[in-house]
Parts: sequence; C-alpha cells; structure tokens
Amino acid sequence: MPKDNPTNSYEDFLLNELAGLSGLDDEEVREILKKIEEEKAEHENDAAEKRH
Repeated sequence: MPKDNPTNSYEDFLLNELAGLSGLDDEEVREILKKIEEEKAEHENDAAEKRH
C-alpha cells in the first residue's frame, strides 16, 4: 500500500477495526462493503430514473 495516500491507510484502518469488532476477517468485511456500495448505486440509479 502506498504511504503517500492517507485515504487508503485510513480506509484500511477502518476495515481492520470493523473486522476486529465484528469477528469477520478483512475479506469478508470487504465483500459486505462491496455489496452495500453496489446496492447504494442501484438505488441512486433508480432514483435518478424516477426524476426523469
């Protein structure tokens, strides 16, 4: 991981904390977050379509 991008290290820190608190490993947390982002994008697209 590049040290010149603090956002990535902060994101990794949060993922590690979430994994530790949830009892899941990092990959499981990343998969869950990916699904959440995909659903969020779907809802945003649906909302945009309804506005037009």
